[in-house]
This record gives sequence, structure tokens and C-alpha cells, in this order.
Amino acid sequence: IESARKIAQAMKDHVRAVVGSEIKSSVGIGPNILIAKIASDMQKPDGLVIVPSNQIFEKIGHLPIQDLPGVGVQMKIRLNAKGYYSIGDFMKAPEQELRKHWGSIWGLRVSRELAGEDISYNKNPLQNSVSHEHVLPPDLRTLEKSFLILTKLLMKAAARIRDEKLKARRLQVYIKFTNDTRFENAVTFSDTDESAFLIKELKKLMPKSTSEKPLKVAIVLSDLISGPAQMSLFDNPKSTNVNQALDSINAKFGANTLYIASTKEVLSQAKTRISFNHIPSVTDEFDEI
Repeated sequence: IESARKIAQAMKDHVRAVVGSEIKSSVGIGPNILIAKIASDMQKPDGLVIVPSNQIFEKIGHLPIQDLPGVGVQMKIRLNAKGYYSIGDFMKAPEQELRKHWGSIWGLRVSRELAGEDISYNKNPLQNSVSHEHVLPPDLRTLEKSFLILTKLLMKAAARIRDEKLKARRLQVYIKFTNDTRFENAVTFSDTDESAFLIKELKKLMPKSTSEKPLKVAIVLSDLISGPAQMSLFDNPKSTNVNQALDSINAKFGANTLYIASTKEVLSQAKTRISFNHIPSVTDEFDEI
């Protein structure tokens, strides 16, 4: 533990020395990623919290259930309805109860991680999809404006797969409306990472008309393969050069240095947020603090 503490403090000192004292950092140390993440949130903005294996319940059991990574507003309501109000309630639940309450392995997996088990996921090194979503503010809740947001999300996803030397074979679009109805559509194609082609496909996937107001939109690029093994039927050498130039300029001078003109009015929307399961690039576009 003392060795981990020294490493964590060295990280914090490095951030302070390189970036300045204005930027704080919080570090959590635990027997697995989940508990370390919870620990890092316990003492912000400038903390260093250690949760040893033999003190997990003592240290985090009292925390509200929404402090569990991945538990949002709707999940909190569901968990509360099942009698889970604190992380400790979840930790004390027997496995048979978790099996009864959850139709997936989520409950059992989280329970075992909260017990200190370091679960190996054996993930395929090639990720299968890249997705982005955004909740629309009231002034953008039209099909036309939602398409602009989806275009921006798609451009972010396309830049990501190009950066990771991947190509996609499937594009999916999701729209949730304010009345809780949903629209989903998808298209498959030969492997590509071309922004221009993907935008054309996105236009085809959009609903033609609706009387409902879009509330939340999402895009998914999936069926990813390692690229560029060969040029797709949809790849254009000129477009490829344009994409490479756009990516390199935005990487060097900041997100949205170059952008698609039609998305200018939504540039301030759909910025990157740091999530539990995705480490963003330093070149990503973040919300201002």
C-alpha cells in the first residue's frame, strides 16, 4: 500500500508541476478498477484515497448507491425500488437475490468487484464498436437540428476509428423522443472510414418526418475491422487525403479548428465527457470547467 501511495503522490505532484497548481487531481487506490474509481471520487478536487481489501465495506459501504460507477438517475430509481439505497445494501445482498433481480451478469459482477475481486474480462484487443450520444437542449429538439448533432457525433466517431486504424461496416442511429418513443435504423456497407460517405448514409437513415420532439440521439459505428488492409469501394483517395488533413490539423490546433460548415451552429454541443469505460484522447473536445 505504501508503494502505491508513493506512486499516486508522484502522479499528483507531476500534474501540479507540469500543469500548475490551478489544476487539481484526485487519485483512488483499491484492489480493482471499480473500487479505485469510487475511491477517486470520495475526496475531490485534490484527494488521495486508499481502500484496502479488508476495509472495503467500512470505507465505501455508507456511500449512496448513485456513487457506484455506471449508476445514473434511472438506474438509481430501479435500484432503490429493489431496496438498494447504499453501496453497502448492494454488498450485503446474497447472490441468489442478485440473480433474481437482474437478467444479466451485471449484479453478480459488480457484487464480486465490491468484495475485492479483480475480474479479468479477457477483452478482444480489437474493439467492436464506437458510439457517441447526446441529450438535446430544448432549442435543438427538431429533426433538422438533431441531424446536425448526429453529424457532429458521427464525425467524432469517424475520427476515432481513423486514429485507431479501424474501419466500420455498419452505422446505426438512435433517436429517443420526449414522449419516450424511439426510432432506430441501421445500414451495412463495405468497410470504410470515410466521413463524406458516412454522412450520406446517415441522411438516408434519418426519419422523414415526425410530430414528436427528439430528446436524445446516438450513433454507433460497429463491425469494426483493422484497416487499411485494402481500399473500400466507397473510399476515395481525395477524400482520404482530406480526412487525414482534417484529423491532423484538429489534433495539432484543437478540436473544431476545421469542421463541417453545416454543423457550425451546434459546435458548442456534444462535447466529450470522461466516462468510466472509455479513456478519451487529449485532443478530444471537452466541456469547459
